[in-house]
Amino acid sequence: MITKVKLLEKEYDVFEIKMSIENKLGEIYESENIIEVSKDQSESNKHIVLFHELVHALFQQTGHSEYDNDEDLIDCIALGIYSLVKNNDFSFMRNKGETK
Repeated sequence: MITKVKLLEKEYDVFEIKMSIENKLGEIYESENIIEVSKDQSESNKHIVLFHELVHALFQQTGHSEYDNDEDLIDCIALGIYSLVKNNDFSFMRNKGETK
């Protein structure tokens, strides 16, 4: 799992932790730029949860917090992004020699 992720102009620290609330898979703390992902799940599910939390961040950063409580919508978008990134090579979007 990555430990930092940048979305738009914000960089988030990502931590894998044992969640204190049962059945909680992830959490974002927008004001602290922290994303927590439960370590008690499969690697692929950790990635989906990371994207889920990033969709929350995207809504917050772009002024669309009205969608922030629509967990079904967020799950749908996160799963779609996960599938898109997992199943396709996006290296063409980077400049030659660019690593980030």
